[in-house]
Amino acid sequence: MKHQTTPQQLYLELPSAPGYQYPILIGRDIITRIFHTDRDEEAAKADGARRAMKSSSGSVYTHCPRKTSRSTQHPSNFPASVGDQHEISGLESLETFLSLEQKVVIITDHHVKKLYGDALLEKLLQRGFQAQLLSFRAGEKSKNSRVKERLEGEMLRHQCGRNTMIVALGGGVVGDLAGFVAATYMRGIPYIQIPTTLLAMVDSSIGGKTAINTIYGKNLIGAFWQPTAVIADLNFLTTLSQEQMINGLMEAIKIFLTNDRDQFFFVQEHLAQLLIPDLDLLEGVVIKAVEQKMALVHKDEKESGERMILNFGHTIGHAMEQVSQYKIMHGYAVGLGILVELKISELLGICSKTEADMIVDFFHQFKLTRIFHTNRNEEAAKADGARRVMKSNDGCMSPYCPRKTSSSTQHPSDFPVCAGDQNEIFGLDPMLLSSMNPNDLLEATRYDKKRGSRAIRTVLLSQIGKVDRTQGSVIHEIDDTIVLKALKEVIL
Repeated sequence: MKHQTTPQQLYLELPSAPGYQYPILIGRDIITRIFHTDRDEEAAKADGARRAMKSSSGSVYTHCPRKTSRSTQHPSNFPASVGDQHEISGLESLETFLSLEQKVVIITDHHVKKLYGDALLEKLLQRGFQAQLLSFRAGEKSKNSRVKERLEGEMLRHQCGRNTMIVALGGGVVGDLAGFVAATYMRGIPYIQIPTTLLAMVDSSIGGKTAINTIYGKNLIGAFWQPTAVIADLNFLTTLSQEQMINGLMEAIKIFLTNDRDQFFFVQEHLAQLLIPDLDLLEGVVIKAVEQKMALVHKDEKESGERMILNFGHTIGHAMEQVSQYKIMHGYAVGLGILVELKISELLGICSKTEADMIVDFFHQFKLTRIFHTNRNEEAAKADGARRVMKSNDGCMSPYCPRKTSSSTQHPSDFPVCAGDQNEIFGLDPMLLSSMNPNDLLEATRYDKKRGSRAIRTVLLSQIGKVDRTQGSVIHEIDDTIVLKALKEVIL
C-alpha cells in the first residue's frame, strides 16, 4: 500500500455514547517533525536541560515551569483520519485537541522522555500551553499501583483540576498507566494517546482499555476509558529495534489470524520489508489492524462478547510474562500463547493440521520456542534449581513470586538494546526461560481474568482468519488437562 496523499476518514461510534466519534490519526511527521525544528541551534540548550532534568532511577519525575488556573473541559468529538506528512504540520494535530486555558500533563517513561518528552514539553511551553511532564522507569514492572499513586500525587501537588488533559507519550505501558490515571483522577479526566511503538499503535492505544498489574497477574485492576484522540506517527517506528518491531507486529498478526485471512498472508509475504521497516507497507498494515480492532470495539466496547476475540493468545501469553518476571516482551508472549492455543484447537479437532502447520511454519521465522530449548541440556541442573526457587512462596505476597537471586538479570526497558545474534534469543535469559515448565504456566493462569472457575476460557481458531463459534460464543472453556498437553507439545 502506497502512502496516502489524501487523509482517510475513520469513524467509530461507541455503543455507550451514541454520537461519539472515536478519533485516530495515522500518518508520518504528524508529531515527529517538531523534533527536527531548529535542532542544531537548540542542541546545547536541550542537552543541558536533559542533564538538569535527570531524576533518580525508579522515581516519578516532574517538571512544571509555571502555575496556572483551572481550565474548561476539552471537547471529545473529533473525526478520525489517516494523515499525510504534508497535510499536518508539527503540533497542529495535537493543538486541535488542546486548549490554552487547560493544563497539559505529559506522562511518559524515562527513556521516551529523553528521546521526545523533553522536546515536546518545550514546544508546548513555547506555544503558551500550561504544560508539565511526569516520567517513570521504563518497563512492565512500573505498571503498578505505587507508580500510579506517585503520578497522581504529583498532579495533585501541582493543582491539576478536572479540566487537565493528560498526554500519554510512549508504548503500551505508558498508555495503560496514563490512561488509568486519567480514568480515576478526580473521577475521570480526558487524555490523548501518542503511541511510540508498533504494539501501542495497533493494539494498546485503541479501544480504551487501561490497567495496572498486581501480584496476582497482569491487567487485573483497570477501567474502560476512551481517549479523546489517538495520534499514531509512524516515524517513531524508525527508531525501534527489530525485537520491538516483532513485538508489535505480533499483535497485528493476532488480529489478522482471527479476522482477515488475506491480510495474514500479506504480512507473511512481506515480513522482511515490514521489519526494516518499509513505512509504505507498514502504514497499510497499521490501518488494517486499527480498523478491525475499532470494528470489534464498536460492537462490544466493554468486552462481554465479540471483543474477546482480541484476547486470542493472551491467556497463555500473560502467564508467560508473569512467570518470566516480564523478561519476555508482550508480543513474544502473545506469539507463544497463540502457538499453544492453536495446538489446543488442533487437539480438539477444531483446526485442521494443515491450517495449523501453515501458521506454525510462519511463526518459526520468529524463533519463539527457541527460548525454551536454548542450553536446555547444559542448564538442566540450574533450571531444576530455579524451578524449586520459583515455586517457593515463602516471604513474598504473590501466589507466583520468584525469589530474586544474585544471578537474576535486570528487567529490560520498553526499548531494549538489540541483541544481534539470533542465538542470544533477543537478549533473554535462557536459564530463566528454560526454567519455566508447563505446570508453572498453568498455575499462573489461576487469577487471569479470562479464566473460568474450573477451566481456561480462550478463543480458538477454526482456520486462518476465522474463530470457532460452535459453542455459541467466541469463547471456549478448556479443561486443564488439554491445556497442559498443548503446553508440553509446544515448549518441551
